[in-house]
Amino acid sequence: MKQLKSSRSGIEGRALAAEAGLIILTALGTVPDILREHGVDPGEVFAVAGLDPQGLAEPARAIPYAAMGRLLSRCVALSGCPHFGLLAGARLELSALGAVGFLVQHSPDVGTGLRNLIAYMHQDQRGGVPTLATDGEEARLGYLIYQPDVESVEQIGDGALANCANILRALCGPEFRPREVALERAAPADTSAYRRIFGARVRFNAGENYIAFSAAWLARPVPNADPMLYRVLLRQVEGRQPGGAAGLAAALRGVVRTLLITGRCSADEAARLFGCHRRTLHRRLKVEGLTFVALVEAVRFELAQELLGGNQNPLNQIAATLGYADSTAFSRAFRRWSGTTPGRWRAQAQGH
Repeated sequence: MKQLKSSRSGIEGRALAAEAGLIILTALGTVPDILREHGVDPGEVFAVAGLDPQGLAEPARAIPYAAMGRLLSRCVALSGCPHFGLLAGARLELSALGAVGFLVQHSPDVGTGLRNLIAYMHQDQRGGVPTLATDGEEARLGYLIYQPDVESVEQIGDGALANCANILRALCGPEFRPREVALERAAPADTSAYRRIFGARVRFNAGENYIAFSAAWLARPVPNADPMLYRVLLRQVEGRQPGGAAGLAAALRGVVRTLLITGRCSADEAARLFGCHRRTLHRRLKVEGLTFVALVEAVRFELAQELLGGNQNPLNQIAATLGYADSTAFSRAFRRWSGTTPGRWRAQAQGH
């Protein structure tokens, strides 16, 4: 996509027109085996969805987030399995998440691992975000789909949360038990697979997707984590940030993206996720020549470009996702960032 120059001094000089929602293809690596077990030819299903199954083993290969939804729709229809996404996510290991997955696996403690997941997962997945919230003695690891007009959101949500359960077991050890699992989707006719895979009470029609567990787990050391490998992986993942940026600002980008989408974006909330005080957060950003407000504006601009680039998403939906009261307020902000209107930017980015 074309590069557009920003007219706002608080935002980085040049900003790439962000891709529409993307996800690494290895995240679908368990799909072919499940299809075969249901007597379905994976090649046929992938072809109908416009995808090449040969790319499943390529760590850097990404597909549109919407294509994943189309693929899961075909999987459910041809296999006759109404919880296909759940099965796919339940078999997914941390290694399928690429470098970020290995970074999470070798984090010093569970809380740091989950914060790394939130901070860096956006490098390989755009269209949905992992979330982490704490309330007293309870923590909630969740998944929020923000890409509009995606098929099979219930299958994606099932799979993402089953994968979250695997992540928690990998970080906490085999003794981990969730307190509750909440799913946004309606309850299926048979819920036995959900109880078996999550090993906890499952609440449907919950309005959101999350796994609730004791917050005490966040301080637990990760079993078999390698401190030296962790430092190497952290440098590698930070080096993949836009422009090769590293440090606090690089990690904050992913966190701010998640907080914006969940409507909880504040310096206090970001500092809490990083385990420091708000003043400490501001001081560390100042060392890097940044402010929290400027960073939020930059990420908001990136998200706006991402959402404008996919599926002709209505401006009012994009405005709501980014926390604006209406499309007029969003349009004013976008003109401030880019020097043009969202509609003109979208036409230019798509080559019209």
